Amino acid sequence: MNERMGAVMESLRRYVFLRDTDHVSCSVATGVSAELGGDPLWTMLVGAPSSGKTETIRSLDDIAADHVSEITAPGLLSWTPGKRARPTGLLARLGNTSALATIADFSTVLASSDRGQRDQLFALLRRAYDGEVTREVGTAPEPLRWRGRLTLIAGVTPTVDNYSSHADALGPRWLYIRIPENGKEDRRRAAQMARENQPQLKEHRARSRELVSAAVEDAVPQARALLLPDTMSEALDDAAMVTCLGRAAVLREGYGRREIAALPTIEEPPRLTGQLALLARSLLGLGFDEDETIRLCRRAALQAMPEARCRALRALAVSSDDEPPTAELARRMGADRKVARFALEELATVGVCRWRGDESDDEELGKKPRHWRLSGENAELIAAVFRAEESGTKSGKHPPTPPKTRGVLHTSSHPRIDGEPATQAQIGLEQPSSPGDDETNRHTRHPTPPDGKRRNTATAAEKPSVGVLEEEATPNGKLLSVKDVLERLGLKYRQQLKRRRDKGDFPAPFDETSGGPVWTDAQIEAVCREDAGKPKQADS
Repeated sequence: MNERMGAVMESLRRYVFLRDTDHVSCSVATGVSAELGGDPLWTMLVGAPSSGKTETIRSLDDIAADHVSEITAPGLLSWTPGKRARPTGLLARLGNTSALATIADFSTVLASSDRGQRDQLFALLRRAYDGEVTREVGTAPEPLRWRGRLTLIAGVTPTVDNYSSHADALGPRWLYIRIPENGKEDRRRAAQMARENQPQLKEHRARSRELVSAAVEDAVPQARALLLPDTMSEALDDAAMVTCLGRAAVLREGYGRREIAALPTIEEPPRLTGQLALLARSLLGLGFDEDETIRLCRRAALQAMPEARCRALRALAVSSDDEPPTAELARRMGADRKVARFALEELATVGVCRWRGDESDDEELGKKPRHWRLSGENAELIAAVFRAEESGTKSGKHPPTPPKTRGVLHTSSHPRIDGEPATQAQIGLEQPSSPGDDETNRHTRHPTPPDGKRRNTATAAEKPSVGVLEEEATPNGKLLSVKDVLERLGLKYRQQLKRRRDKGDFPAPFDETSGGPVWTDAQIEAVCREDAGKPKQADS
């Protein structure tokens, strides 16, 4: 960030405890975006009460055309009859122009018991985002119309995820920045700062507003002249595609077991991609470097999913080759088991994950637990984006995966000969042509030491780096995980495979990856042939 933004952060830290400043950066960037072209940017700050949302929003008061504490459908656009009859509401005050407005507390809208009024407000906001609102009011002589470009920043509590009507009707218009919860010591420090700075609070707020105004004024001309580099655009596209899948609308019944009641509705990524590009330009204009800009944009996109779904996808993406059960995923998510199950079921309906086990996984009733994993054509993309989030890299797909070529194992650091990917025969993974050669190859590659215990003796040239295994690779060099080996050998449990390995006549793994041991197809085929020649006996 530049000096202006550094001064903003320093000023806010004088009276607000900020362990995480991403919501401040994105809020100021949203203020910059109000002066740019294209569709508007709507940012929602999600955090617990007294977590700094309101103070951050107040710091933008000098650049905002209007600010409201809460909003309703009449408060957005209505008509006041009488001697001075006129249009009233937020849009009427803003006029037909481009403007920034702030909403201090959007939670009051969600807490309203009048669902009809709430849905009417959501419909008006959708049209306001598109730049034109027309409303029929009985006392008005003609329909009320507004045209313009409305940029919004709002604060809301985490209960926003509990309102399906909001997620279905309005979610696709917002980017979320979730403010993390403070620990014990951070809460104590926040309370101390609030107490000590009470007498100077008015002066601190005025100083922050002044600094934010200066930062936005300097950033606007730079942001207008910026073009996003291709590498950044690809990372934003990836985040947008994953977010559209994660926040798809999945309708559940409102009573009983709350079963899924309809097919999912998945938005297309163009609108979200445009929002992320606008946010990126604004952040670059404020002096953030490319890596930090991508990180902030990715966070704003992924956190626009319902929190439970985002945590579920993250847990699946980093679980590598295993298939954790629902209870284990709930532990990784830090959520109740039922919350995890609902999120996973919705993601399975969208088609980004799948499970194996009983239809009902209530273990207390003797049912087998469900085991989950990413699946479908977007599985690799989802894993790449969340791993990039964990590592802080530009994109989880750099360098890009080569096109599918039969007979080649594709990894980011796969050996190349004369500029082309090396074949499996060239890197020593070709299957022998005869059973005898196979047996010789197996014992040559993994000879038995004098102590009788087999060890992984694969050479560095034989070991591929942990990457993407090509699904359509020929059986000559295909690598098999523990799950694949169990299926080939007709075994049900990993413990059965462990007993086979302990007997000493089972080949040592070809490699030990982050997802567990892997064997080559040739090794397991040799074991299958050996088993076929033995008399059948019950597995102990």
